Amino acid sequence: FDALCATHGSGFSAEFVWQEWERVIDAWNIRSVEEYLRFERIGRGVPLNPRQREQLWSLFAAMRQRLLNAGIMTPNLACYELANRFQKKPPFRCVIADEAQDFGPAQMRLLQSLAPADQPDNLFFCVDVAQRIYARSVPWVHYNIDVRGRSMRLRINYRNTLQIQRAAERVLPPERQAELARAWDEQEDIQTGLRPVPCLRGLDPELVACESYEEERRRLTNWLQRCHADGIPYNQIAILARSKELLSELVEPALRKLGLTSCPLGQGIVALDYQVYVGTAHASKGLEFRAVAIVGASDNMFPSQSAIISCADHHELQEVLQRERNLLYTAMMRPRERLYISWTGRRSRFLPAKV
Repeated sequence: FDALCATHGSGFSAEFVWQEWERVIDAWNIRSVEEYLRFERIGRGVPLNPRQREQLWSLFAAMRQRLLNAGIMTPNLACYELANRFQKKPPFRCVIADEAQDFGPAQMRLLQSLAPADQPDNLFFCVDVAQRIYARSVPWVHYNIDVRGRSMRLRINYRNTLQIQRAAERVLPPERQAELARAWDEQEDIQTGLRPVPCLRGLDPELVACESYEEERRRLTNWLQRCHADGIPYNQIAILARSKELLSELVEPALRKLGLTSCPLGQGIVALDYQVYVGTAHASKGLEFRAVAIVGASDNMFPSQSAIISCADHHELQEVLQRERNLLYTAMMRPRERLYISWTGRRSRFLPAKV
């Protein structure tokens, strides 16, 4: 890739070119320079004139040819190829997709090909826009999907306590919080008595500032013991961090002190009585537990400094910050009853001063 950038990408950073490939060319399956010249470049902040696009297309065409020669497909290209196969004879009558906010154009194209387009109710999507982490925010109409008049908002939270929900929502940007507040006060809700509040009440989440990793490990150990003493089995607790390195440094020693071992998230393994689920914040998506600890929630982890440094412009920086907020929000919404967050040094800028 670096060699192609040096040859064809003069005037552009390698990071910008890679993101253009990943988010435009590969994501939307752009196959010709004519198509690239017409494309809106949805979600890309830096404009490109026709001459610049033609210059970059020589790089992207060379990249596609190298993949073809090597017999390699990107995940997006595999989705488009499968969609082409299924389009004439869809294998299913209906498709139900959960966490659909994280699907990009390639995945949406594949889902559409799995059920006949001329049949009613062929697609059913479950979406939580506040938990969008991976895909960019793109209107459904760009996927040729019209949900106007056919969507329903679920307004009651059966999974988290009121205290956990409120703490998590304060991580979201002010405009998103205002949107949620307006949704709570819609006239229809007031008239029907249907209020989007949790059915559960519980303890306030714990936000713990630590002087050192040693203190953070010690306080995590104490929290685990308190949860267990209050009747929460160890194998119904999860400990999350931003990176695997932090898990090794902070979590494993705490578990050893209690005679426990870790059970990895996201691998379908059921934890034993003497195990605690352990994994990254990304790996926790879609899961739930009675209690969750998020450790290492410092400002160089949420948001990730490496992600910020790689931003090509202000527009992309704002997008990265939103994605980072959503990741922390998603992790905070994993517990049903108890939430514990700790950090060493400066707290994440997304965390409220108090809950």
